[in-house]
Amino acid sequence: MRRQSAAWLVMLILLRCLSVDGQSSSSAPTAAVQRANERYGERGLRFVIRPVEGMYSQTCLQAGVEGISTFTEYYYRHNLDQDTPNTCDIYFTNTCMDYLQLLCLSSEWNAFFFNNGFTTLLSAPPLLTPAYALILAGSEVSVARTLWGILNYFSWSHVTLLLDTSAATIFYSDIFNAAKALPLIDGRANSNATVSTFPFQSTDNASMVAGLLRAQENSRVFLLFSTASVAYTMMDLASQLGMTNGEYVFFNVQPAQTSFYGKASLFNNPTPLMLNLTWNLIFITFHESDGTDYERTLNGELRQLAHDLYNVTYEPGFQPLSGFPARMAYTSIELISRVLADNLDEYRARKTNAQRAAFCAGDHLATLFFNQTFALPHTNVTVDASGLSSMDVDIWMFDSQTKNMSVFAVYRSVDNLFKPRNNSMRDWPTGSPPLDVPLCGFSGLEGPCRNRTLNGSVLNVALPVAVVFAVGILVATWATIRKRTRSEATLSYWWLINEKELDGVVVMGGTEVKNPVIWRNTTVWLTTTKIQGRPNLPLLRQLVSKTAHPNVNALLGVVMLPHKACILSSYCKRGSLPTLLEAMKLDADFQLSMARDLAKGLVYLHNSIGRAHGCLCSECCLIDDHFTLRIGRFGFAAISNALSPVGNADPRTSNNLKFSAPDDIYASGQIFLLIVYQSTNRPPSQLVIKAVETDAAESEAAANDVQRG
Repeated sequence: MRRQSAAWLVMLILLRCLSVDGQSSSSAPTAAVQRANERYGERGLRFVIRPVEGMYSQTCLQAGVEGISTFTEYYYRHNLDQDTPNTCDIYFTNTCMDYLQLLCLSSEWNAFFFNNGFTTLLSAPPLLTPAYALILAGSEVSVARTLWGILNYFSWSHVTLLLDTSAATIFYSDIFNAAKALPLIDGRANSNATVSTFPFQSTDNASMVAGLLRAQENSRVFLLFSTASVAYTMMDLASQLGMTNGEYVFFNVQPAQTSFYGKASLFNNPTPLMLNLTWNLIFITFHESDGTDYERTLNGELRQLAHDLYNVTYEPGFQPLSGFPARMAYTSIELISRVLADNLDEYRARKTNAQRAAFCAGDHLATLFFNQTFALPHTNVTVDASGLSSMDVDIWMFDSQTKNMSVFAVYRSVDNLFKPRNNSMRDWPTGSPPLDVPLCGFSGLEGPCRNRTLNGSVLNVALPVAVVFAVGILVATWATIRKRTRSEATLSYWWLINEKELDGVVVMGGTEVKNPVIWRNTTVWLTTTKIQGRPNLPLLRQLVSKTAHPNVNALLGVVMLPHKACILSSYCKRGSLPTLLEAMKLDADFQLSMARDLAKGLVYLHNSIGRAHGCLCSECCLIDDHFTLRIGRFGFAAISNALSPVGNADPRTSNNLKFSAPDDIYASGQIFLLIVYQSTNRPPSQLVIKAVETDAAESEAAANDVQRG
């Protein structure tokens, strides 16, 4: 009689410490394990879920910290018991454990981790240690690639990114930062794209209106990083601002269609005023379901399990696999069972416990999963060499026949494939996709609209009787135009700020301003300057509106007072660059990041705006909360000239590119040296020579530090 081999037990260590994962995903791992055991149990392969309970956490940050503590306690207690042959541990984390935490644990323990959610990759440092963690839903970079893939599909390169900074989740800020950075670091994005950014607060309508007006000056394609309800409010405000001619496109991306994030159905049956805006809405969610017979059967099983195990009854028609957590949980266990079953013979060929333990080690399991594509019964999964798997997304657009949102296409981020449903082409309000740049430009006064004038030749030949009638018409028309002009003037002077909007600040009487101050629930910095003569208001508006770049400190507006003005700029909490260098020692990556920020800011000033800084120095380099370097005090000299246009201004104080750009380059070189050496005690020539001599030694020392760490 043939002796049966010992069973191979795969222990799935499932972390449960955050209530927002919900009961909807709990039945998915159970169903996946049941199916895996039915399929592979006769071959001696068995899967068991071992839940590890963490503390209830109110926030995702707390849940991530609790996850590390819970896993660590389990790992060391479990490893005290050495008598566990033929057992393989695979760890499942919740979506709140970030990429850096997974790298540390997987590398330290040489264990394999699964993250069923979405991770933040841009903020993680370069991979100094091997990574044995598979991120099933990819990262914010993969979602940003998807956004840029769709933008490229429609040939849209002038885009504005609008971020709700008051959102209750970091999902939107992560995607925002990735979409902003991708044109600079990834070939899939359009490196020639013009990207403008504007933060707003959904609790402040004035902030939202300011964001829309700022966006209108640079593009017609707006990417809204907010919940669906906030996106709807933004579009409603846009309709009230007259953005209803079919030129404008709005994007909104959500990880799942839930009550928290919002659903595409929110935009069904729009009002007549909102029709064209909704028609041009592109609503993006992670791909939910293909509606196959396999998925329909599986959804029935998940509904029944949820009822039997957790006493949960879903609404009629609800498909559990359409929920992001449930779909990812099921897919991960389905993927694990497939891969381990395919490699069962290799496992059994290893005779000793040590050999089999090495098979289940993180470094070996990574070779079985990474850089491959797997065809599962309900979906395909492609994992890249870093352990990231990008999700497909559903693109919802407005159906002009049904007046409802529907899935127009599926975008496969792995192969950059945009696949319309039913091979149908979408209709647009104007008959074709909106232009990247309107015929009359973003100002409405360019191209064929440049020289529009009123032709009054008919009046010159009109009969005397008709003159009286014409005068009456002109008077009525003048009154209408005056009323409209006043309304438009109110919008065009959005940058003029009322002193009363500055909380707790008295500047009218000449008292000293105590910075920072609060403006519209935002912390800002005030700089006062004198006014002589009649201010050049068009120039002021131009200067304030052209500082929308992540590495140029934004000018938010001007408070006009008798004989003086206050310039509002963004407040950088960490102060100037010298202050940062005095407080901490920067490593090589941090130094490079600071130098890049400075270079990007200068390129924007010189190339995009065509103006030099003129008085660049280390004190002008400001550091925000995210340790991003921003060039500050740009345009202050020009603003002072605009406020006091008396006499001929010195070209060096007017930010003239011809005279001041060489000064900017020389100053940036001095700042680069300051960043690298954090000292100005040595001459530049000695610093450069020393940099060449020590580069190799410092690289070798850094490598040794990594190995020791």
